[in-house]
Amino acid sequence: MAIMKCNPVTAGRRNMSMLSFDEITASKPLKALTEGKKRISGRNNYGRITTRHMGGGHKRRYRIVDFKRDNFGVEGLVKTVEYDPNRNARICLVFFPNGDKRYILCPNGLTVGAKVVSGENAPIAVGNALPLKNIPVGSVIHNVEMKSGKGGQLARAAGASIILMAKEGDYAQLKMKSGEIRTVRVECLATIGEVGNGEQSLIKIGKAGRKRWMGIRPTVRGIAMNPVDHPHGGGEGKGKGGNHPQSPTGVLAKGYKTRKNKRTTVITVPRSIKKGPFVDEHLAQKCAVAKQKNDRKVIKTWSRRSMILPDFIGLNIAVHNGNKFIPLYITENMVGHKLGEFSPTRTYRGHSTKDDKKAKK
Repeated sequence: MAIMKCNPVTAGRRNMSMLSFDEITASKPLKALTEGKKRISGRNNYGRITTRHMGGGHKRRYRIVDFKRDNFGVEGLVKTVEYDPNRNARICLVFFPNGDKRYILCPNGLTVGAKVVSGENAPIAVGNALPLKNIPVGSVIHNVEMKSGKGGQLARAAGASIILMAKEGDYAQLKMKSGEIRTVRVECLATIGEVGNGEQSLIKIGKAGRKRWMGIRPTVRGIAMNPVDHPHGGGEGKGKGGNHPQSPTGVLAKGYKTRKNKRTTVITVPRSIKKGPFVDEHLAQKCAVAKQKNDRKVIKTWSRRSMILPDFIGLNIAVHNGNKFIPLYITENMVGHKLGEFSPTRTYRGHSTKDDKKAKK
């Protein structure tokens, strides 16, 4: 899909760009799979604003998308690729032989006339949905369930994808695009491939009115408000009173962590702003060369904190434990762990008095 740049006939269109919509094959949705959608403009049941900057926008009908993919064993035919105003990804209309018709997310490479199927014995092909236990390690997936049977919740936006890093017992390790590694049960369904329309993030809105069509209202600076409306409001000139940047309700805007601890139990490696999980560059280069040449020689490394990637499977890596190199043969079950976990040192060395007491015991 191409990105079209608008001619600068007006100030608003000077820096505007839009998608070409070449892949769209139908202009109207299937009415039976749509329903009315009432806008709430960021209000709750009391009518109070809970999410700011929401309101207005073009009228929409909600497309009922099948995130569960529970039509097991029935092969469907992709009839159309359609635009969905409620999400930035495209959707496909799939016809099944039993008369069922469903919308699914359109991944990259899925076109009109292609066939899709879901189930444990489905082939590994773009658009097919399988349990994680039947998907090979290293596969690119999307629309992943967090609870079996609940429907896909992870990687549903345009261009989103997840890499299946490893499978251990009843759980699978998933690497998000942010670098974070999560664990979900292997019975959860996932769809093969990457969500299409990845160029969506490259378009330029160009003017404020286009945001209003989307239902997004202006963001007013707190410093421009009155004291009754914002902690930064009031005062003479442009002063904000010397306090730290914060929201209208007083929540710090910079550096304040809002993630709840109870939600981090499924996260094995938290997301890193820069690179994600650490992997030694020299080790990664050596492994890449060994894979290309199909060389089975032992690769030596001192990097004990490097994470084992799916690319390392089948290689022989010797990890130094402070005394000597411990040879390791990398298997699927080792992916996602650190090399140091498989090359124990002679004695336990902690970093506090409590750890030293544990070592003595």
